[in-house]
Amino acid sequence: VLVTGTFSSPTFRPDLKGMLTKGLEEGIPKPSEIKKILPGQGTESGELKSLEEKGKDLLKGLPFGR
Repeated sequence: VLVTGTFSSPTFRPDLKGMLTKGLEEGIPKPSEIKKILPGQGTESGELKSLEEKGKDLLKGLPFGR
């Protein structure tokens, strides 16, 4: 995170150069790691359903989720 401006009015920005540099140093992820990240890949269907149910329960608690 880059912080610029004065102490009374700071401005915060993401450090895109640092993020890109770190990504290049770590290299390209393995296909097995990518499959874990993609929706529906690398997870069991029961696990995915339980996550969906938890999300629905959280939304029900919000004023617009009724």
